[in-house]
Amino acid sequence: LGDVYKRQTLISTFGSKKRKSALFKNKNGVYQSAKIGQEIDGWKILEINTKNIKIQKGLQSEIIRILK
Repeated sequence: LGDVYKRQTLISTFGSKKRKSALFKNKNGVYQSAKIGQEIDGWKILEINTKNIKIQKGLQSEIIRILK
């Protein structure tokens, strides 16, 4: 999991229930949005909730919370 936390910070989640997106900021200050099913640094986004997202890479899955 370390590679996601080192490269990306989850800033927020937004959108309607059917069209949720997650907003990330990378270590260079560049923002990127992603939706369910898309990948960020090799991790597939499985769920996007109000305060966190669930991601998976291979057999490993993790929950990332929005940076406060």
